[in-house]
Amino acid sequence: MASDTYLFIDGEYRRQIHRQVMQDFFGVDGELDIGEAKRWARAIRAFFYDSIDDAPREGESLEACKVRIAPLEQFFARTSDLSGVHVRLGTVIGKRRRQKEVDILLATDMLTHGFNGSMGNAVLLSGDLDFRPIVEALVRHGVFVEVWYHRSSIARELPGAADFGREIRFRQLYSWNTESFQRKHRIPNEERRAGDRGGQLVKAGLAAGCEVELYKVPTLSNEPRFLLWINTGQWDSIVVSDQDPDLIERYVGIQYGQIKWELKEDEIRQMQDRAKATGKSQRESPESSPRGGRRPIFSIRALRMMPEIQKARTILQATRMLRFDEHPSVGSSLERLSEHSKPTPQRAPFYIASANRTCAQKQLILGNQNGAFGAR
Repeated sequence: MASDTYLFIDGEYRRQIHRQVMQDFFGVDGELDIGEAKRWARAIRAFFYDSIDDAPREGESLEACKVRIAPLEQFFARTSDLSGVHVRLGTVIGKRRRQKEVDILLATDMLTHGFNGSMGNAVLLSGDLDFRPIVEALVRHGVFVEVWYHRSSIARELPGAADFGREIRFRQLYSWNTESFQRKHRIPNEERRAGDRGGQLVKAGLAAGCEVELYKVPTLSNEPRFLLWINTGQWDSIVVSDQDPDLIERYVGIQYGQIKWELKEDEIRQMQDRAKATGKSQRESPESSPRGGRRPIFSIRALRMMPEIQKARTILQATRMLRFDEHPSVGSSLERLSEHSKPTPQRAPFYIASANRTCAQKQLILGNQNGAFGAR
């Protein structure tokens, strides 16, 4: 059997998803480029199945009908001209103007190419459960089948019947636009990167269960650039960057999930001021204490503002001093942070924020004698 990959696209599904997502983000319809989808699938051939409702609708003149269908006809013509891409059209009939023959065309082509051995891999872009018997038949025959889908419209049993199910996210949909559309409507840059953060911490929070940090970095043009670091739990992080922090937040919201900010700029500034004031008061009167000799050496929030070396030493000391039976969540947060060989100030906020949430009601402060906790 051949190892070539063929791509089969449910055209109406693809166009509706694309239009919906582009409208949600940009407020305009996108401009589809099926050639880019073919390159993503690494397919030598792509088949696009759709139809044109070319009959005048109720109250619609013939000229208005021609104007309505002209963009779709142009798209089909442009797509047919692409190398290795074939457009297969069905019909639209009935009062509800439903597609006919389209699903049968797609199913017949998939089975034909699979059973005659012309393809070894098939990629189906659809969310329609009607295609499950076709997927199962090809899998039994030995064809490796992938199902690509968007989370807003999918029958979960369909990718479950395939060898592999792949969710199409916003960035991939965006890349399937024409170059002219992408020049007019930009999105932030995205890359994977390891190493220390740089710049000023602006916000910190969570998105889709991952820790996120937004930094403002100065540039030579005097216009700051913003970098959002997404900690994936792997050795590197996802870094989204742009001059517009609102665009970054909107992009992450549609690509990965809405961001829930836990630390904002004004709160971070207050923490910095509090940490400076705490350090100054400790230097001036190290023996004084509001609780009869037990002077709190730092608050959980102030911990993240300490210099790196002092932070590492303090966290290790606090971990040993904590009574885990009384404050297990706080102890666990500090212990996780202490496991880092270099607990930099940039990585600290999330563990500290976790400890803060645990201690929010009691407003605890770690003391400097016998690991005591005192009320603020």
